[in-house]
Order: sequence, then structure tokens, then C-alpha cells
Amino acid sequence: MERNVRYITVGLVVALLVAGLALFAAWTAGNYGQGAGNRYTLYVEEDVAGLSEGSAVRYRGMEVGRVVAMRVAQDQPDRIKVDIEVGASTPVTRRTNVTIQPQGITGLSYISLRTPAAEAPPPVTPEGERYPVLQTRASRFDRVMEEVPALVKRLSSVARRAEALLSAGNREEVTNFLHRSNRLVTHLDGLTREATGLVGKAEESLDQVDRTVAEARGTVRTSREMLPKLDDALTNLRRLTRRLDRLVAGNEESLDRFAGQGLGELQRFLQDGRRTLAEIQGLARELRQDPSRVLYRPPPSGVEVPQ
Repeated sequence: MERNVRYITVGLVVALLVAGLALFAAWTAGNYGQGAGNRYTLYVEEDVAGLSEGSAVRYRGMEVGRVVAMRVAQDQPDRIKVDIEVGASTPVTRRTNVTIQPQGITGLSYISLRTPAAEAPPPVTPEGERYPVLQTRASRFDRVMEEVPALVKRLSSVARRAEALLSAGNREEVTNFLHRSNRLVTHLDGLTREATGLVGKAEESLDQVDRTVAEARGTVRTSREMLPKLDDALTNLRRLTRRLDRLVAGNEESLDRFAGQGLGELQRFLQDGRRTLAEIQGLARELRQDPSRVLYRPPPSGVEVPQ
């Protein structure tokens, strides 16, 4: 009885294993879509560490296939030839981007596929190839690693320049420059104060100029008011000059006789007038000294001589 129980147990285990294998096969087939998968060939120039046969192939993060073969390209020894198989429903065109991406910190890698939304023709199968060939690109990590040496070189150059910049001589020159800058700032501060004073004086000068301009405007207005009067005076002077011209022209002979004879008589008349004026002045002095002479005759002076 116990022997029959053992046989039943073994049969159940075998049946479960077969069912598990069947389910695994069905699941694997489901990952690649309905029907047979499509195979493509990749030529990889970068390092394929972490990639092996059976590694996953993902389309935008979703697993759609696996790596079926890897070998060194015979005609291009600097490249690795990789064959992949993906589900028939996976969109693969000539513009599909193929990169090798690291899978976390496990050290393993997988192949990533990304197809742009724009339509493009399917990939072609070159002569001598068994499957269509897809173009690969270096991953971001590989591109960064390729740029690391150049970056390190640049950092070294920057470090050398910084060391040269921070040398003792340069530090001393920078210190002197800062001292000179401080003196310059102090000098500029003084110039600013002087400029402020000059601006104040300039404002006062402008005020004086404004007053002078106002006075000049008043003078101009007064001059404009006097111009008509001056014009009238000039007009009257012109009329008087024309009258004198006519008078001289009409009495030219009389003026000539007056200049010849009348001037001598006029000179004698003036001499007589001067003498008369002197006598009048003497009489005035006497009257101031003795006003009674006007009313009373002065007594005779001197000694009477009998006859």
C-alpha cells in the first residue's frame, strides 16, 4: 500500500513539472507576440560587458525578445556581431535606435530599442547577411565614459591655471591692486564731493544768469518802448536840419557880411559889456559895505582949500 502511495506522489511531481514547462513555453511565446519572432543583426563597436546570449531585449523598457547569438565580426574585428530575436509585433524600422544599457548595479546589460513616431521603411538585409541589420548608438553612459579622459584633462588644465593664478606673486599683485583700488575709490569720493560743490555753484551761477537775462529782457522792452520816441526825435532833427539849410541858403550874403564886419563890432561890444559888468560888481560891493549910500550922499572927503 505504501509503495502505491510513492508511485502516486512521483507521478504528481512529474505531472506538475510537465505542466510548468508547458506554461513556461507558452509564456515565452507570449512575450514575442503571436507567431514566430523576427531576427535582426547588430554591429556593436562599444564594450559588450554584461551582455550574453539570452540577455533581454527591451522596447521602451518592456521586454520583447532576447539575444540569440554573439560573435566577433570576421571582416571587422573591432566590432561585435549580435543577433537578436523580438516579437513580430515589435515596431522596428530603419530609424530604430539601438543601444546597450546597464541593468542596475548587477553588472548585467540589456539591449534597448526605441522607434520614433514618424513612419519609416523597414530595415534592409545587406548582401552576405542573414538578417536585417540595425544601426547601433553608444549609450549615454558609454558617451560619458568616452568624454571622461577629455574632461579629466580639462580639469587638470584648470587646476594648473588656478594654481598659477593663486601663486604668491599673483596674490601680492592682487593685494596691491586692491590697495590701489581703495585709494582710487577715496580719491573718487573726494572728486564727487568737489563735483557736488561745483554743481551747487553752477546752480547759483545759473540763477544769476536767469536774473541777468530777466534784466536784459526788461532793458530790451524799455529800448523797444524808447525806439518810437527816438525815431520821432530823429525825425524832428532832420526837419530842423532841413530848415537851417534853407535859412543858410537864403541868407548866405548877410551871414558873409556879419562874419566880415559884425564880428569886430561884436567883439568891441563884448569888451564894453565886460567893463560895465566890472563897474556894476564894484558898485554892488560898495552897497554891501555901506547901503546908506543909496539914500544919502556921502560927505565929501579931503581938505577944503580956501579961495
